[in-house]
Amino acid sequence: KNRKQIYVGESKNLKERIGNHFAGRKTALTKQVCSQYNIPLGEEMREWMTKNCKFAYLEVSDFDMCHLLEALAIAILRKKNAKLLNTVKQKQDLPAERKTELYLLLPKFF
Repeated sequence: KNRKQIYVGESKNLKERIGNHFAGRKTALTKQVCSQYNIPLGEEMREWMTKNCKFAYLEVSDFDMCHLLEALAIAILRKKNAKLLNTVKQKQDLPAERKTELYLLLPKFF
């Protein structure tokens, strides 16, 4: 299958963050999926995420490097015309310094 990335993110607690996505809870990603694919939160979102998505991740210990890699991955993918669901982050949206992990959402259906 030809897979394309549709979301790049970071998380302090990757297991919890991905669990929230796959549970269909309201997250930055599921809000965008709701908007772009017209899939409601809850059970339908959980089923859609389980059926159509997989995650790949890279652990990055350095806080600044994680932000840099996230921004770089988004910029490169957008230059390649990837249809990312990411919204543009503002400086005030960035979290306080902490260990974070970078991840990509790879839909199964592309």
